[in-house]
Amino acid sequence: MRREETTIRHRHIHAFACWLMAVSMLVLTACGKHTVYHTFHTLPSGGWMRNDTLHFNVDISDSVATTCRLTVAVRNHSNYPYCNLPLLIRCTDPHGQTVYVDTIQIQLANQEGIWLGNGWGGLYEKVTPAGILHTAGSGVYFMTVASLLPDEVLPGIRDVGIMLQKTAAAPAQ
Repeated sequence: MRREETTIRHRHIHAFACWLMAVSMLVLTACGKHTVYHTFHTLPSGGWMRNDTLHFNVDISDSVATTCRLTVAVRNHSNYPYCNLPLLIRCTDPHGQTVYVDTIQIQLANQEGIWLGNGWGGLYEKVTPAGILHTAGSGVYFMTVASLLPDEVLPGIRDVGIMLQKTAAAPAQ
């Protein structure tokens, strides 16, 4: 191999290495959010009872105010009778003060009845952003999730989970 070819080859390798490092830094920066809490509650195989509110005890260890992205995941079987699932989500801080309350509509299937989200074998998981939660400091935050459908027993819902990911604070306005 001639020296000119070797020099050109080294330049290409160097350029590729710089590009790879830049992409790696971008990926690492994008992954700056970290999961503060993530868990599922499995519902009885007979169905989700109307008065069965799910309780999550979220232990926040960060002693400073934290902004978290809240996500709700629902795993459903193909025998779920509706296209959507309305949920009421509430969070209180360690002192009992409500810091978050909202209703969300999780779209589990489209109008043609085709299940959305990921799944196979009759079990599907749909992950839905549910908003931003601001914590004032460390302690156990209490979250509840309740179905807003009028059915006494709601068949087909297998698991309901929540995930909190720490994110950059929103700019002050």
